[in-house]
Amino acid sequence: MPDNPDKITAPAELVDGFRIFTFFTTSVFWLSLALILGAFWQKLSPDLSTN
Repeated sequence: MPDNPDKITAPAELVDGFRIFTFFTTSVFWLSLALILGAFWQKLSPDLSTN
C-alpha cells in the first residue's frame, strides 16, 4: 500500500484525547444499553412459561 502523501497536522494529544473519550463514551453507551435491555428482559420474563 502506498504511503499517505498528506501531512498529518493534528497534534498527537488531540488525537489521543479523542480516542480515550471515544472509548469511554462507547463503553457507557453499551453498558447503558445492556442494563436497559436486561431490565426489560427481567420485566417481561420471556424465558418463563405462563401456563
